[in-house]
Amino acid sequence: MLEDKPDKASYGRIAMPLVGVAVFSCVIALAYCVATEWLGMAAIRFLNHIGPAVLGVVCGACGYLSIKNSPIALWSPIPWFLLSCAGFYGLGPLAYHFATPETVSFLDGLYVVDEKSLLRTNLLNAAGIAAVSFTIAITLLMAPSSIGRMQPYNHVLTKKLMWTFIAVAAPVKYFLVVPYIMGKLSYVPPGAFLHLADFLGSAIIVMFILLANGEKKYVPLLAIVLLSELAFGLLALSKTVMIQTALITCLGIWLYRRSISVLITSGLAIIFVYSLVLSPFVLFARTVIGASSAKETADVNIAISAYESVGLNELAVLSPEVQGWWTRLSYANVQAFAMERFNEGNRGKTFDLFPYVFVPRIIDPDKPLMHLGQDFTQLILGYEDTSHTGLGVFGEAYWNGGWPLVIVASMYVGVIIGIIARFAMFTMLSGEYIFLPIILLGIQLGLTGLTDWFVSTFVGGLIEAMFWLFLLYALKAFLKVRIAPRLMPLSTPLPNSLP
Repeated sequence: MLEDKPDKASYGRIAMPLVGVAVFSCVIALAYCVATEWLGMAAIRFLNHIGPAVLGVVCGACGYLSIKNSPIALWSPIPWFLLSCAGFYGLGPLAYHFATPETVSFLDGLYVVDEKSLLRTNLLNAAGIAAVSFTIAITLLMAPSSIGRMQPYNHVLTKKLMWTFIAVAAPVKYFLVVPYIMGKLSYVPPGAFLHLADFLGSAIIVMFILLANGEKKYVPLLAIVLLSELAFGLLALSKTVMIQTALITCLGIWLYRRSISVLITSGLAIIFVYSLVLSPFVLFARTVIGASSAKETADVNIAISAYESVGLNELAVLSPEVQGWWTRLSYANVQAFAMERFNEGNRGKTFDLFPYVFVPRIIDPDKPLMHLGQDFTQLILGYEDTSHTGLGVFGEAYWNGGWPLVIVASMYVGVIIGIIARFAMFTMLSGEYIFLPIILLGIQLGLTGLTDWFVSTFVGGLIEAMFWLFLLYALKAFLKVRIAPRLMPLSTPLPNSLP
């Protein structure tokens, strides 16, 4: 329930599972080190079987405990970070021992990984997770406590907030983002403006708050916005967009039924749909139209028609027995490549992009792109390719500076997640829903940040969050001034107010 107070006791209840993850990760990392130095191939193979599995179970269990101990943590990046670790660095590496041979061959098609290389990547992930988790826990406990006052529900302010989010996001999404992904623009729009389209997710949450307070007339509007978001994800052939929409919907439903079981059921449903529907269809559609996103709605219609005609049978011909969802979870091959490159003296230079995050693209149109997936793919393959390959924060840090940079970058990530977590919990407990864009940005950071590029995500993303914070504080002042004569006194909350 949202009756929790953001004091040191509740922060401690959230921090303890993180300490547990850090301790278990250190133990597993130590076992990897011992195997590397003194044990034989049989021990290495055994640890590659059991190590990621244990790490995944511990991360998943501690993510559950963080929500159970203090449900307000659901709105912070912390449980989503732990869920991400369980999936990408727990379940992902197990593909090399438990997936189909075709899946392993598909992974080796990018870069071949042997048992020793796999052990090194598992060690890298365990050390990185330990550093991030421990730093988050310290950040939660060291910063001074603050207790927010829950504001009473106010229909006028909440409705204005919903329409403001829609007014900001809808024009950006449909007049800038959609033409950009369809290749209709001759320039690269500034990322900070493109990301304003994400305010629609906040509008969805605010609609659920209105519905929870009896404002049933917003049900049609909510349905329209949700359908438009799913349609956008379909047009962009983006599983990420569709999953984010489903996740935001789950969070909104949780406002009705604050039950962990409902949340887990919703999460399992998302995983089921992703594995059996979204991932196969998007792969199929990209193959049919020969591009990573649709250029027009006719492309989507062609892909749907072809899928209905041949569907999974044709997909099986394209990728026989390949478990595509598992290949997306495994980063061992690209991490092994990056580690080998650094050990050979070929240091990565992606961290060198750091100065460019402070220069807006509107000032420097020639500013380099901050997402380097296509360049990285070409580096691995040795020839031009349009595929985008992610490396993840831990692998990228090692590629740029070895173990010292892995620890420093991981601790930095932990501080950022810890600060955003405290801000998210405080603002949600205070009823400051105007800051939902930053809260949802934090959730996305916890869920996908570790698999993205470091500079664009954890440096550029921080600058973007600060810009949003300034914008939202200004918006907060504007809305309060405009509706002040119509506000109810804080001492007289309306019926059916949220906890």
